[in-house]
Amino acid sequence: MPDFVQIDCGPMQPRGLRIHAGTFVTLFRRDQGWVMIDSGYGVTDVRNPSLITRIFCAFVRTPLKEENCAIQQMPRFSINPKYVNDIILTHLHLDHAGGISDFPWARVHVLRKELQAARSHRGRQGIGYLSRHWKHGPDWKLYDHIDSDWFGFPAMRVADMQPEVYLIPTPGHTRGHAMIAFQVSKGWVLQTGSAGYPSYGHDEDQARAPGWFKHWLMGDYTARLQTLWQEHRDEITFLSSHEFRNSR
Repeated sequence: MPDFVQIDCGPMQPRGLRIHAGTFVTLFRRDQGWVMIDSGYGVTDVRNPSLITRIFCAFVRTPLKEENCAIQQMPRFSINPKYVNDIILTHLHLDHAGGISDFPWARVHVLRKELQAARSHRGRQGIGYLSRHWKHGPDWKLYDHIDSDWFGFPAMRVADMQPEVYLIPTPGHTRGHAMIAFQVSKGWVLQTGSAGYPSYGHDEDQARAPGWFKHWLMGDYTARLQTLWQEHRDEITFLSSHEFRNSR
């Protein structure tokens, strides 16, 4: 079994752009069972999609298929969904948090500021939140106090998880967005979520975007992440939630 598994829960080919991407869920093991970073779209999103889900998926051309949901794909990776006991969210937008209702027994870890923004639809990205995703009343584990440093980034350690897991506040895409770092057998994995691209210029297929657009969409983290990659790429595996690439 590899240190972690990436599952694409929503292929994307945005209209008018020659790029493709995915909607990635990351799974890794801890003593408590499986931990999932983000959750993609849920079964309810497929069977009874909201208006905003239909509009968004039509724009990015994501097929809403139940077979793409994380809970349906896990058996292909020899993962039993009932052993997913923790979900850590980069943020609560519909394409990241839709699947949490498929795991109603799981603890859901997120920054307190993000849950507050989602409940009030606060901020310019508020349209992307759907309260139906947490209607089941998740066991929220909320974080709002910096207690650690992760490679120079202020961080919040996830309690009672070994090896270490951190939420790294990166407001920009949403008010309470966080990157997630977790330790593996040989170093670290950093899921940057919607705070940055994973490759930072070394991959020819990586889709490029103007600096102003990246700043508007993701926040001002590209330069810091590029420096982190240059200085620690042998220690850290970089991922992102969508990994936009050029279509050929």
